[in-house]
Amino acid sequence: TNSAGIKNIFNLEWDTYEFFSTDAAYDPSGAIPLVPLDLSPNTIQELRLIVAPKNPRSLLVTVKDSSSLLPLTGAEITIEKNAYNSSLTTGRGFLRQTDWSGGSGQEDFTNPAKYFDSDGNIDIDNPAGELRLKKIFDEYRPSGALTSSTFDTGSASNFYQIIWKPEDQPPETGANNVKFQIATNNDKQTWNFLGPDGTSNTFYAFSDTNINPVHNNDRYIRYKVFLSTENINFTPNISDISITFSSLCVPPGQVIFQGLGSGVYNITILKSGYQTFTDTVNVSESWQQKEVILTP
Repeated sequence: TNSAGIKNIFNLEWDTYEFFSTDAAYDPSGAIPLVPLDLSPNTIQELRLIVAPKNPRSLLVTVKDSSSLLPLTGAEITIEKNAYNSSLTTGRGFLRQTDWSGGSGQEDFTNPAKYFDSDGNIDIDNPAGELRLKKIFDEYRPSGALTSSTFDTGSASNFYQIIWKPEDQPPETGANNVKFQIATNNDKQTWNFLGPDGTSNTFYAFSDTNINPVHNNDRYIRYKVFLSTENINFTPNISDISITFSSLCVPPGQVIFQGLGSGVYNITILKSGYQTFTDTVNVSESWQQKEVILTP
């Protein structure tokens, strides 16, 4: 591909084509339309290949309707193995951060362990992979805030939920010990952080809360996390922040699970109007895929 990620291929025969990635840094995470691609005579066909940074092991799941064989949006896919449990919904992408130990000063979300800035009262690497209030002379700071780098969804998007883990915090830290605001735009310049009522006066205080639709049709997004405690001997902590969204860059019937351990996973797929699908999948490769046909 060129610098814009585009590759034009001419004079192809009328046929069905598969596509494979040999890139050392990225894995396929979906395609619009789905592959294999049927190329008709005397036509021009656009194919969007969506990729994600390699994070072995990865499992790409494609869900289709049994009669039309078209991709199904809104299918909830859950995979489980021992204590591991993860659910994704087709047609929705997600932005996620689980490490901040790389430090501040990053405008765009290119290094997944860095962020934009903080007020200096957040501990980012004790341990790495968690956000806590900074401890000074055996006492935690009463409050702190951290602002993420800019996430790029690829095109104008609709935003759905903000989710964080863990949800349970030490009761000694008091109410509203973890809360968020979100800012979006299309110019990467104007950052107005807003809460669930669409103003700067409120905060997202509960995980898996719907994001106010005032942010819809924007491409770029940042989150701002606020930690606080009523008892300086205790701190809340955050290890995982995710935002779900949909856009033209999210394949309609596919999801990818990354960073999986090897072994056999139980897979369950739920979709309104369709029979529940259950099966197992043996994750053994760096990247692999599974296609599922749902029956009404």
